Amino acid sequence: MAQHQALDNTTRQIPLLSYIVVAHNHGQCIRRCLDSILSQQMRFPYEIVVGDDRSTDDTWAILEEYKDKYPDIFTIYRVNSDDCNPLSSSDRASYNRGHAYRLIKGKYYAEVDGDDYLLPGDTYQKQVELLETHPDCWLCMQNMSIVEGKESSDGLSGTVFSAARKWFPDNKLKNMQIVTAENYLSHPDLFSQHQSFVYRRHRDSSPIDLLGLDYEDTTATLFHLQFGDIIYLNQSGYQYISYPQGINRQLSDDDRLVRLALLPLMHTHYFPQFTRPILLAAMPELNHLLKVTVGRQMCLSAETRRALTRYKGFLFHYYTHDRHTIVQQFRIRFARYVVLLINRHKCTSPFWTNLSARILS
Repeated sequence: MAQHQALDNTTRQIPLLSYIVVAHNHGQCIRRCLDSILSQQMRFPYEIVVGDDRSTDDTWAILEEYKDKYPDIFTIYRVNSDDCNPLSSSDRASYNRGHAYRLIKGKYYAEVDGDDYLLPGDTYQKQVELLETHPDCWLCMQNMSIVEGKESSDGLSGTVFSAARKWFPDNKLKNMQIVTAENYLSHPDLFSQHQSFVYRRHRDSSPIDLLGLDYEDTTATLFHLQFGDIIYLNQSGYQYISYPQGINRQLSDDDRLVRLALLPLMHTHYFPQFTRPILLAAMPELNHLLKVTVGRQMCLSAETRRALTRYKGFLFHYYTHDRHTIVQQFRIRFARYVVLLINRHKCTSPFWTNLSARILS
């Protein structure tokens, strides 16, 4: 296990809610993030666990300042994500969160990125209350707020941010509506970022031990959906900022297409019990990927090919090589035909989903 430095206080009151904050060179915005957590209206003990990954600015000095000022609230640690041989900044963030998860003590936890912040109010108080009063639910999802950044049209004015908007329209879900795993996974329009959730922490099973570097947005959600449903809170308490230099936007078109289309297949590797709804929801993206694939040669980076070697299955193997046998070429075209048929005619019976699962994997 990689070594990391942690400063902790063992005399603190046992928290009900743990905030996991990951930071990397966030000196200019980490105060805003931490102050927004401290200003939340909460009537229960909580903790803030912050991981600094290789920051070369003043991020660590700021964290030490908060630790000194609030010793019973903050745990801070340093980690070097180079130790995990990362393929992307997403891998680095997952590695950082993994260390934080092993340090938290709360019955519930929420994840915050160091360049985002929480909106004033009692959203997290209400999310915890809903989980306390609904023991069959393992996730409480809020209607987070999002601001999208784009490069200025003149290329000189920096990033231009849109007005804030809610993730879901107000009439999308009813307040306190229960969303089952089947419903959530079968309807991509219900997807939300992991920052919108408060999770019930499993005392005996760790998502980090299961998922490792693949502990990301959807896998975190899937892990908890194994144990219970989602309850929805129609209230915004998280300000998510989408930057133009975000992880997916740094990829080439082919890299992005392959990674995002194959991501659901990676999810079925860890959570085979969710294979049917995951595949049904993924059919449009898989259909587009296979259409492009049979039409031309995909130009993938070495990093994307290396990422795909983590998983077993026909498609993962296919996209790690440039040259393919006649059998492989036939199979990719047959997969394209089956996925097109399912996608066009909405074939949702177990026969078709089982067939597609066998062909694709």
